[in-house]
Amino acid sequence: MSSGSSQQYFKVHNYFIGETIGKGSYSSIRICFQENAKNPFVAKVLSKRNTNQTILWNEGYLSPLLMHPNIVRIQEVIDARSQLFQISKFYEEGDLLEYLLSNSISLSMSYSFSLQLLRAVDYLHVRSICHRDIKLENILIASKDSIKLTDFGLACISFNGSCNGMCGSLQYVAPEVMQSKSYNGFKADIWSLGVVIFALFSKSFPHKEVSKEYDFQTPIDFSKIPTDLVPLISSMLSNDPSKRPTVSECLSIFSSKHTVDSNNISSNAFDLNSPIPSPQSMIVSRISQILQKSTSEVTTLLNSNDQSVVKLLYILYEEKERTKEKDSGKNRAPRCNSWASSKPSLFGDEGIIVKKFAADSYSVLTEIRKFLEPINGCISNPTTRNRHIVLNKSAQDEFVNFECFDSEHNNCELFLAGPGTSLALLNSISDHLSRSFKVLANTL
Repeated sequence: MSSGSSQQYFKVHNYFIGETIGKGSYSSIRICFQENAKNPFVAKVLSKRNTNQTILWNEGYLSPLLMHPNIVRIQEVIDARSQLFQISKFYEEGDLLEYLLSNSISLSMSYSFSLQLLRAVDYLHVRSICHRDIKLENILIASKDSIKLTDFGLACISFNGSCNGMCGSLQYVAPEVMQSKSYNGFKADIWSLGVVIFALFSKSFPHKEVSKEYDFQTPIDFSKIPTDLVPLISSMLSNDPSKRPTVSECLSIFSSKHTVDSNNISSNAFDLNSPIPSPQSMIVSRISQILQKSTSEVTTLLNSNDQSVVKLLYILYEEKERTKEKDSGKNRAPRCNSWASSKPSLFGDEGIIVKKFAADSYSVLTEIRKFLEPINGCISNPTTRNRHIVLNKSAQDEFVNFECFDSEHNNCELFLAGPGTSLALLNSISDHLSRSFKVLANTL
């Protein structure tokens, strides 16, 4: 990473990271710019040394795989020596708390925002993901009629709802989260949703001055809530988690009271109990790299009837590919097996190094990271389809396209490509890996 001539920004990858525009409990939010891009982005910057590993995993791997119209889409995740940079679109209107404090909001807009938020959380719950930090500050205003849920650092993947640990902001945290070590994360999310929806209609919180010692038996004033919603929101804010509705039940009630675009309602057709037939090799390699498991372990879990994080990540990755192809206007997503075979032609006329190693792709990727750390290089993480290695220099950056994937017999194929200005970096990476692993094939 290199500093620019101005002290206002520094460069990471091909992004210029600018001033801090927000701070969270474990990250800073900075404005950032990309050459030849019309609009700015935001970079969520997380310290690898000072951030919990679960949070780093959620923000680095889980969040970028989530594809829903009411969830912030992560453009890219960059893995640097001591920091993780999560790049997404910049929403100038800010978060929902700021919006409610400075704008009047119509009844129809309150219904619409509530419905969109419920859709987003329904998408998560169907996929066995508890958000655990739903609050006004984590809902961004995308436009005057659209919102985006963000911040998945505290999320929990749970196939039975069981979660542990106190987390979230007190004003939004369910009573049982404060009182017990184990709780149902889906039911806790419903409480938080109830708080947010209550605030959308009343511009106030259902409970004032909440603390860990707060008595949640205190009656709630529903006088500013539409009469037809009082029973639902009251049940969402029940002190007894078992009496709270599911998010799909909440969604059904809201849908009956508001005009709904059925195309935007998330489907419940999400099966983690059945085997995944003919898993795509490129996605298997990416999951292997994310979880640092061998491809044989990943494939075994994909072929089983058991629910697993491996199977969840695989399906999320496949959904992401379909969404990208749909957004680009193509009718059918290509099989990801084709990525590797077409990679040299995709690299164009750049210098190319192709090698096959007697190693898993996650081992090769780990070794690449070790090579980059002393020289402050950065690398696109496995959730990024077109991946890069960048060495930022004061004179001229060195930029390498790369792909590594597992082939037959637990071997890994690696493609490295870059312009003439990056040949030294290309060769250095290649030589380092050749000293670390047995080379089975070498093609220039």
